[in-house]
Amino acid sequence: VRIDKGTDQGIADGMPVVTGAGLVGRVSRAGSTSSTVELVTEPQFLVGVRLVETGDLGTARGRGPDNPLIVDTALGPQASVEEGAGLVTSGVDRSAFPAGIPVARVGDTRDAEGGLALELVAEPLADVDRLSYLTVLLWDEAG
Repeated sequence: VRIDKGTDQGIADGMPVVTGAGLVGRVSRAGSTSSTVELVTEPQFLVGVRLVETGDLGTARGRGPDNPLIVDTALGPQASVEEGAGLVTSGVDRSAFPAGIPVARVGDTRDAEGGLALELVAEPLADVDRLSYLTVLLWDEAG
């Protein structure tokens, strides 16, 4: 996605991009008057997340357009995660995103490869196929 704001307006590579619904992605390339946004659904996109109800951490990754996110967790396969559970950015130390940005809702769970952990299948909250307005958070991950 291309936006009509860039470094002249204070935007830099890596800054989070959101809508009222939640995380859309991050600025992947900022030019002087325009920028490119890497969407949360892109296969190379990774974001640290936290389950709202329990505080458990994981890493969500995109799988391409029209596909849910997959969240790798450290939860054991016997753990119970409710359908509809909320996921927000984790904001752990030196994270690429500030804490608490809504990301997705859990739709299903399954055993991760090897069966030693639980994997979550989650639907992004922001509809990246129908974007009208975006907000770039002028946030520096270094602090």
